[in-house]
Order: sequence, then structure tokens, then C-alpha cells
Amino acid sequence: MNDAVRPDEKLPKSEIIRKKADFNEVFEKGRSWNGQILKCLYAKSNRRMVGFVVSRRFGNAVHRNRAKRLMREAWRRNKHGIGGYYVVLMPRSGLRKAGGLEVESEFRRFLSCVTLN
Repeated sequence: MNDAVRPDEKLPKSEIIRKKADFNEVFEKGRSWNGQILKCLYAKSNRRMVGFVVSRRFGNAVHRNRAKRLMREAWRRNKHGIGGYYVVLMPRSGLRKAGGLEVESEFRRFLSCVTLN
């Protein structure tokens, strides 16, 4: 099995939202989409960026880190269909029992429901 990551599927640090002001912009001006295991907020921007938010209420550090890892992987594999948007991914309680394939299919469902090109 070849697990090599193609260059267009990498997640560079420059593509991750880190500033509080950018997160606030998405929370205040953005729109949201609720799925079974993911909540996705998105706002139009001049470039494609993603942020991952996991509350402490979600669980201990192991559960929070696993949720972020699964969301990063779903983003990394499916970001090619997204244009200039800020997207913030937040797990819902169902994600604790979900696997990588479920998270990725939920993210694809988000992309099919919302036009981000």
C-alpha cells in the first residue's frame, strides 16, 4: 500500500488559521453547516485557509487531538475543490466514535451541500 502524500495534498502551515481575529471573522460573518459529526463554518476570503476548534467539553486531550487529526486528514484529502474561503471545522459528539472514513465522507457531504469555489 502506498501511503505517500502527493504534493497537492499537503497541509502547509501557511494554510492554517492561527490568529484570533481570523477565527472571530469566521464566527461573526461566516455561515455554518451542521452535520452528524462535524460543524463547519465558512466565510469568503481572498485565500483558502482552515482552522480546527475542539472545546475541552469534547473530552480529554487524547480525544481532542484525535478529533483534530481526523479533521485535518479530511481537509487535506478534499481541499482541492475549495476556492478562497476560511473554513473552521468543529467536531460534534458523534465524532468520538467515528473513524476516518466517516469524518471524510461527512466533510465531502459538506462540500457537496455548500458551494465553495
